[in-house]
Amino acid sequence: MKNYIELALKTELKDYKTVSERFTPTIARLMHAGMGLTTEANEFLDTLKKSTMYGKPLDKVNLIEEISDLFWYCAIACDVLGVSFEQVQELNINKLKARYGEKYSDEKAVNRNLNIEREVLEIDLESFKDVQKKYTEEYLSQCKRDPNPQKQKVLLVNAIKCSICGDVLISRHKHDYKDCSCGSCSIDGGIDYRRLKGYHTDLAVYTDDHHLVIREVFEWGSYGKDGKQDLHFIKLKDMTTDHIKNIIRTQTLRTEILQIFNDELLYREC
Repeated sequence: MKNYIELALKTELKDYKTVSERFTPTIARLMHAGMGLTTEANEFLDTLKKSTMYGKPLDKVNLIEEISDLFWYCAIACDVLGVSFEQVQELNINKLKARYGEKYSDEKAVNRNLNIEREVLEIDLESFKDVQKKYTEEYLSQCKRDPNPQKQKVLLVNAIKCSICGDVLISRHKHDYKDCSCGSCSIDGGIDYRRLKGYHTDLAVYTDDHHLVIREVFEWGSYGKDGKQDLHFIKLKDMTTDHIKNIIRTQTLRTEILQIFNDELLYREC
């Protein structure tokens, strides 16, 4: 077809000036993420192609590398859109439950109700925003704090990540010395003091961090209900409300720890 290009260009968008005006920094970051996700997905497929079509050994290391690169670009997109990995994962599971119920079926896969799936996604996103807004308002009201409270900065989680081997080290008490598997860094001091050495990324959490951050990281040691289990650590977000109330009622707590537990109870009421 000799005049294909001429005919095709008749349907091309002409107003590229308007398009360029829409190209904000936010769109640029999302474009960066989108192009990166596409590139890394293609590199993942290329590794599979070389194995299946050319008979090369399956390079699992490379496949895992491409997955990690995909996460990197996902992180950019999540940051722009104002969501966490955990929220995205929860949205996905809720959407799948709306589609399949408790398990997969061919019939439900074919006969999807896209309107219901969309409603589930929108409700979950709005629910998170409402909870976050309500928590912030009630927290500030009940604690009589300004919108930008000046909290005393007290260490809650003493943690680092080795820049060489990637090990995450947590020092939970005063003499809890830890070093990474490659010997490049170490940590000590629990929440009483910090002694850090080597090449690392700081993962410490303090009382002046937002409670949504604290509840994801702060841990409480437990020997189980009967006190006979091995010591294990439970993240604040995973502790039951009764457990938290029992701790407040029966134990003498440092002021900052008591405040965290009270903040968590208030968060759950919202």
